[in-house]
Amino acid sequence: YQRRVRGNIKSKMQTSQSIPNRVLKLCVVKYLLTNADLLNLLQVSKSQATKLPKLFTFLKSDISFGREKVPVPAFTTTLSFPELSRYFPKPFCLSHDLEKLYYTGCECLLHCDEKSCTHEVFYTREGKLIPSLLDKSQKLATGLFECNSKCLCSVNCPYRVLQRGLRVRLKILKASNKGWGVYADQAISKGQFVCEYSGEIISTKEAKNRWIDYDHRNINYLIVLREYIAARDMFYRTNIDSTLYGNVARWINHSCDPNLVIFLVRIDSIVPRVGLYAARDIPRDQEITFSYGSVSLDLSDEEKSRLERCLCGSSNCQQYLPYDPTV
Repeated sequence: YQRRVRGNIKSKMQTSQSIPNRVLKLCVVKYLLTNADLLNLLQVSKSQATKLPKLFTFLKSDISFGREKVPVPAFTTTLSFPELSRYFPKPFCLSHDLEKLYYTGCECLLHCDEKSCTHEVFYTREGKLIPSLLDKSQKLATGLFECNSKCLCSVNCPYRVLQRGLRVRLKILKASNKGWGVYADQAISKGQFVCEYSGEIISTKEAKNRWIDYDHRNINYLIVLREYIAARDMFYRTNIDSTLYGNVARWINHSCDPNLVIFLVRIDSIVPRVGLYAARDIPRDQEITFSYGSVSLDLSDEEKSRLERCLCGSSNCQQYLPYDPTV
């Protein structure tokens, strides 16, 4: 994330004349190795590691520690990899049972279709978001539903998407002046599910307390989503903290012109899960991004002084990263 990362230290070490600058050496690191293990393996200290010539690209083969259905590699030219205290493919909550069944199931056999299924349809037969959902302007998080544990349809039903986990290939790289970023390692189609934003689901009171602490420490992996429930004329708020526990989405950067869009997805529990879907076709090797929110123009001078520059580089860049003092 842009808020946490400082500029990379440039190496002052002269490269050997016997190794041309155009040579790239790839060191493969098994995902069970920590950063400390790697330093020990190469027999260099942490201070020496910053002076290694950047002729080397180090690969950590799976940042998820095997917990995703597809590996999530990380590449770096330094001996430092993105790390979490614990990688969680799915969100968890200490105060609420996320496995409690809340919704009724459909009676479709094998696969659902829009004519027979009693659920509202949000996906195509190919498991992509229906086009009309992507055409809507998202000022608030939008909710959708998937088939759940009570449904009679098979696990391969096209209306079971987010719950099947990560399916597209992603990779983590240093994103120039923004620090770590997540990139597509394959072509991704518009409407395709990319990944879930995972972490610890916490109460609004706890989110406010943590936000004060994180703001002082200049870190922020706390995402707050507000969903309007028309039937009850109320807002439902979801707080997910991935500071210590999360998944690959933790390293996705903000953009004022994002290629991902957020949807709140309910399956079994009334507590929604956060799905990230392709807002347009994404070619391989392009950075994937979503919007952290909008920049409020009605801020005090003190609040404006705390805003940080946005580095997304889009033509409609708002110049500053989103900041919500009401969190």
